[in-house]
Amino acid sequence: MEKNTAQTPIVQSLTVSALASLYLNNVPIAKNSTVLTRLTWFTTCFGERVAHELTGEDVEDMLVYLEENSPSGKPLANSTINRYRSTLQALLTYGRRRRLFPRGWSNPVSDTEKRPESQGRTRFLSNDEFDRLMSMARLSRWKKLPLIIRLAMTTGARRGNLMELKWGDIDMERCEIKLGKTKNGSPHICVITDAALAELQGFRRGKEDELVFNSARMPHRPFCFNKAFKQALKDAGIEGVVFHSLRHSHASHLAQSGASLLEIAESLNHKTMSMVQRYAHLNTENRAQMIRKVFA
Repeated sequence: MEKNTAQTPIVQSLTVSALASLYLNNVPIAKNSTVLTRLTWFTTCFGERVAHELTGEDVEDMLVYLEENSPSGKPLANSTINRYRSTLQALLTYGRRRRLFPRGWSNPVSDTEKRPESQGRTRFLSNDEFDRLMSMARLSRWKKLPLIIRLAMTTGARRGNLMELKWGDIDMERCEIKLGKTKNGSPHICVITDAALAELQGFRRGKEDELVFNSARMPHRPFCFNKAFKQALKDAGIEGVVFHSLRHSHASHLAQSGASLLEIAESLNHKTMSMVQRYAHLNTENRAQMIRKVFA
């Protein structure tokens, strides 16, 4: 009891600045330049505030102050302000998980609302663009470029999951890929199409714990294919596309083929329907047929 009593004043007086220092030293993503910029802004403006004493009103005041005093001196988009909000939420959550705050403490960022963001246009590849991209990818010096493009397009898997994919995760007999660790924390099974299976079979299967897309020089690390992918896009005359666009393309083509939002969410391994609402407008024909059938 004496030990806890002695530690309480230290824990309860932890400032935002001190918490940020711990966060930077122990959480790898905090060293990302963008995250570091946000943390620096919070510590510069509010570093001496006691972290666990912040309220929802305090956080909202911080965000309003950010709108009026942005680091660049220019007005910030709502999406940027939301990213600052998320960074502060992650910082305070870190403090709670490390038990640096009193028991019963709840994150005040949850008491604030996100700024409304414009969804914008979701860029996805047409069938013609995909065919052109595959044709140019086959000319790449990195022979696995067509394979990773096809897998991303047909499975909807994220780049990070494909980079961590091991030969032991692939069941060629069942035509399945098991992703054990995904962004939302749950395992996910991806279906391998016949074309993707043919691409896979074109390469010698490595050891079970060997990465499918590994680096030749460092086999235990994934290959950096950014340059090869950008070159294939350029040669195919495709603009406004990044690798994540292949995931959007997967969902968009499912929607255009009549898949329900629930089916799209399952294919993308989304836990909530809100993330797939952006594809709803692509499924109008299927919905129209249903309405005509029901109300004929």
